Amino acid sequence: VALLLTARWRGEAKTWAALGGALLCLVAVYNKFQSPEVLDRLAWWRAALAMAVDRPWLGFGPGAFAAAFPGYHSGGLATVYAHQWPLQTAAEYGVPFALLWFAGLWRLLFAARSYKRFGALAALIHSLWDWPLSLPGNFWLFCYLAACSVPESG
Repeated sequence: VALLLTARWRGEAKTWAALGGALLCLVAVYNKFQSPEVLDRLAWWRAALAMAVDRPWLGFGPGAFAAAFPGYHSGGLATVYAHQWPLQTAAEYGVPFALLWFAGLWRLLFAARSYKRFGALAALIHSLWDWPLSLPGNFWLFCYLAACSVPESG
């Protein structure tokens, strides 16, 4: 899909090959829906959503997801991260902070030139189903890419 969005050769045979590859990827993703990894993620996401609903204004505090998780999920499942950055941000920092943070990112990234924001958007999209932004090194790289996408002023 990223190839289709960034390529200049729309309408050619390469487009059909890219669409065929995207279809194969969708079949592979569909096959994974009943795997333990996906079911675990769904449990983590439900717990993070419940945490954000219980404490919407201030959340549980930075890094508190792992400590609060057992109160929101019964069973032997444990985790340090919610594996979904927007939900984890809302659960730990509160919904108003999460909304302001993502609104600021939206404004920052969509005011930029497309080639500079691609890395930051890719990391942000990846954070919708995994925990890359929970790692400090990845988060700092994301912040660097987001900051580099700001247009230079005179």
